[in-house]
Amino acid sequence: MMKVLRTVIVILIAGILLVSCNKDSPKNVATTWLNNFYHADYDAAMPFSTEGTKTQLEQFSQLATYVNDSMKKDLKKIVVTVKDVKEKGDTAVATYVVSDKPKEQNLVLIKQNGKWQVAFTKTDKFNAMDFNSDLPPTTDSAAAPVVPVDTAATDTAKNQD
Repeated sequence: MMKVLRTVIVILIAGILLVSCNKDSPKNVATTWLNNFYHADYDAAMPFSTEGTKTQLEQFSQLATYVNDSMKKDLKKIVVTVKDVKEKGDTAVATYVVSDKPKEQNLVLIKQNGKWQVAFTKTDKFNAMDFNSDLPPTTDSAAAPVVPVDTAATDTAKNQD
């Protein structure tokens, strides 16, 4: 009887772990993509990206060839934390922080062909702002993707000129 009970418990725990470890959840995809992105491993981020986002990553990859080894080591130290993910249909918005910029940022994901993918486009900022409104957010997959800009860093650079 104890042997049967142990077997049932093991099967239940395994089942719970399998369900809770959904690798294709928006949070897991966002976490994987963001870590690869901030660590400049753009090839590893590609499978988690929409076609428009892949185009942007290819451009970053070309630029990364000019980054020296010391800077690459520093990039590997960056820690990305996904704080929250809100889903609405086939769209999700992940709120995250980066260790070197504690300001919260948003990343839009869309579900395509049954898989969550990062949709890094011009409209991301507006989609994230509208996400909790009554209207569903729109994703313009044809729009050229852009990198989120840290306006504080831009303002600081302008003030130094």
